[in-house]
Amino acid sequence: MFNYLIITALEQLKSYKKTWDDILEQEKNTNPFIEYEWISTWWATIGQSSNVEIYVVMEDKEAIAFFPLMRKEHRGIQNLTFLADGVANYMDIVVKSENKRNVLTYLLNALFKKEDALLLQLHGISEESSTSNILELFLVENGFKYSFHRVVTPYLHFDKVNFQQFMHKRRKKHGVDRSEKKLERLGNVQYYPLQSNEKSKMFGLFENRWKKKIDTSGFASTERRPFFEALLQIQNHNFKTEVDALRFEQEIIAFAYGFSCRGRYVAYTLGFDSDFSMFGPGRLIDRRKLLQSYEEGEKIFDFSIGYEKYKFDWHTDVTFTRTFIIAGSNKKAKRQKILLSLVATVKEKIKQHQPFVKFKRDILGKLIYNLRSKKEWLKSIFYICQWRTWQLYELEKGTKLYEKLTFEKLALKSLLNSQRRAEAILLSYQGFELYGEDGSWEFQVHKSIYRNQTWQKGFELPSTNSVFIDGWQEQDLERICRAFNNETIYVISNMSEWKKRRALKKIGFKNVGVVHQWKFLQLEGLKNKKLLQKEGARYSIY
Repeated sequence: MFNYLIITALEQLKSYKKTWDDILEQEKNTNPFIEYEWISTWWATIGQSSNVEIYVVMEDKEAIAFFPLMRKEHRGIQNLTFLADGVANYMDIVVKSENKRNVLTYLLNALFKKEDALLLQLHGISEESSTSNILELFLVENGFKYSFHRVVTPYLHFDKVNFQQFMHKRRKKHGVDRSEKKLERLGNVQYYPLQSNEKSKMFGLFENRWKKKIDTSGFASTERRPFFEALLQIQNHNFKTEVDALRFEQEIIAFAYGFSCRGRYVAYTLGFDSDFSMFGPGRLIDRRKLLQSYEEGEKIFDFSIGYEKYKFDWHTDVTFTRTFIIAGSNKKAKRQKILLSLVATVKEKIKQHQPFVKFKRDILGKLIYNLRSKKEWLKSIFYICQWRTWQLYELEKGTKLYEKLTFEKLALKSLLNSQRRAEAILLSYQGFELYGEDGSWEFQVHKSIYRNQTWQKGFELPSTNSVFIDGWQEQDLERICRAFNNETIYVISNMSEWKKRRALKKIGFKNVGVVHQWKFLQLEGLKNKKLLQKEGARYSIY
């Protein structure tokens, strides 16, 4: 004979810890979000303001199941949801498999019999869990009004692939291999777990990345940060929180935050330094984390819920995670279920359309950020739509007398703490060599292409034995040209930079090309038009 009691205080739950743990151990649970440590930590940190109700099903005075719920009242309707909605990606009931059908049937009947104005929302139920099938069968057999909504969950099953061959085939996907080698050429790259004194760096990295985007996770928010910090202290043989960091010259440029639970690693979130975004640090750390998980003997690498494209670059299988919305017999509850189902359906369709998600998250987020900032709101106008014209100038080699090179080539690591840090990283990625004097960066040189930092691509230099110089100031131009006297020199100038154009003509540069650039949101067009073509020592217009 079943009966139940309701736990509404964390102190009450502590007495059931052993029973809770024993059930999950027997079931070989791999869902980290229903582990006692995860639930109790959430409740102790950010769940205190929630009206938590954990239903404990008893049989002969022995606890045999736990339903982790929380209650909200809205316009006379009692809403019961799985706790940690919006924080826990997966959720389920804690019960032994042989008792699940009977326990689930008993408690749902008891709840809806007690309260007809009841709306039950159960998120994060994996279709691989028997809970999904048992719940749906119960609802159909008993004539309940319900709907469910799905989100894809990609994962990699290590036992289904020859992992070395699997990774070898994907090492060049999206240029990951090339980007990693390029980063390693610029400095020392390391990968190892986050240290205890680096937590603030991790959250700072996340905040900086998302400050101009729309973030729905709240990972680094004032409210949720204490919870994610507290989880870092949990390290036992069944469940632990793992944070690994990718470092460049000892500086964290990316991190991966996730949970390991009985052979299943669940990726939760990652963050990276936006200044290094052109290297694809998110993909780099994903690859490193996959290698680590395989070496540590994990069976499943779960990329968690979502349609993000990068998750499908590594997956071997997919499943789906459901959210059930169930209404009692009350008419108001049924109407509210219809409304919630409609909203959930719209969200489900939107999330499947990644270009729209990216537009909302990135472009709209940046516009909102700029409009909220008094200093940035004008930039939002130029960010929407731009039109610029650039002119290419050429100075033939030997035009100026040769002078010994007085500039030194600067390593990227020497500029990581400078105010122009982001610019230095981008230029280094694009293949520029940075030059200066006394450790001060003054200009940059490229030996095969010419380009502006805002362009999505570069153009091949018109002649061999040539260099493209950018970032120069007009007062230093002649000395720079003398230093590179044995090569043909190319520079570009915006139409508005009349002082630079005057300095170029004074030294002897000739206008040999025009580049028109237009931008609308994230779309860009570049048109390169040559004005002059060299014929021996003469120029002719064509």
